[in-house]
Amino acid sequence: MGNQIGRWFLGYLILHLSGKYVERFINEVIRDGVELWDIRLLPNHFFQLRIGIHDFFRLKPHLRKTKTRIRGIRRIGFPFMLRKMLKRKGFLFGFFLFIVLMYMLTSIVWRVEVFGTERIPKDEVYHYAEKIGIKPWTFKWRLSNLGGLEKQLKEGIPDAAWVGLRIEGVVAKITVVEKVKAEENLLVNPRHLVAKKSAVITDMLVEKGNPVVTRNQFVHKGELLVSGFLGSPGEEGKQKAVSAKGSVWGEVWYDSTITIPLTQEVPLYTGERKKSYYLIVGDLGIKVWGFGKETEKSYDIEENRHHLYFRSMKLPFGWEVEEKKAYKPTLLKRTKEEAARLGLQLARKDLLIKAGEGSKIKEEKVLQQWVEHDKVYLKVHYAVIENIVEELPITANSNS
Repeated sequence: MGNQIGRWFLGYLILHLSGKYVERFINEVIRDGVELWDIRLLPNHFFQLRIGIHDFFRLKPHLRKTKTRIRGIRRIGFPFMLRKMLKRKGFLFGFFLFIVLMYMLTSIVWRVEVFGTERIPKDEVYHYAEKIGIKPWTFKWRLSNLGGLEKQLKEGIPDAAWVGLRIEGVVAKITVVEKVKAEENLLVNPRHLVAKKSAVITDMLVEKGNPVVTRNQFVHKGELLVSGFLGSPGEEGKQKAVSAKGSVWGEVWYDSTITIPLTQEVPLYTGERKKSYYLIVGDLGIKVWGFGKETEKSYDIEENRHHLYFRSMKLPFGWEVEEKKAYKPTLLKRTKEEAARLGLQLARKDLLIKAGEGSKIKEEKVLQQWVEHDKVYLKVHYAVIENIVEELPITANSNS
């Protein structure tokens, strides 16, 4: 393969040879060090072969000696293609202009993006990046010293612990890791922790404040759990009001009624996909690719819109890729057992989301199950362990 590519770049000829001593001619030429290949005898007693253009003029003495006639059939390779191109000046100019434009377009940063900022305003990062040369329409070679630019960015953004810069295609991406500041002594109003639900206390972790309940104690909604007063209640004037902090875990009870249909329409995807491309101008989308009839009637549609940017400003131009996934609505039938299992799974998931982070189901008991109007009904009792604390500000009228 490599030899063929080399021959193409150097250029070669396909020749037809005729005469009484063609075989002798070929043998003498080869002995003289001339490279011939793809030699074949044609039905009309002509010989066909291929030879590099640099060896072609070495054939002349052998042609005279063996009285062999030669006729050129084809010229193949880069030198001949280049000669044709040079004759077509308009085409040549357009070709080189295309190469230059492609090089320019891929050698320029079109957009700058900033990631990782929360406290630091993005505008501040964009402003300083532009100040040191990281901006749209900048040649990539100007940003080749990534390490130096990262150092300058970090020095120019005091609240940044680390700044990374990378060039991906035509986008310069700046990633900022902000400094973790020590917790500030903010003025927080004193507060108690009270129960937001009735429960039996299972565990406690009090970081600040005075706990007034114990494990296995039943508490009502709104009852005090952790007092924000420190100090003995009998020592008047010596109590200190603080912002109580901690977690109190309790067992909370729920009764849920779950309904699951035995027959349900669901999408059955056929595997057919169709992509359409749109040119975006303002709010208008102009379809430029993806025409044709659709075989299915039902599709899930996923749209991905991309906008062009000038610096940090979004321009009203861009493109959109719309992908349609075909499906056929299919009737799914469940048994009573399958419906009950699905209902319990969905109920558990929903209950844990409502109970909050760290919660867990201690007990699940189906109290009643019945079928009515093609639906399965479940009445379920749950015991859930969850954090039941709720903050209550301490007012002037509060007491210990």
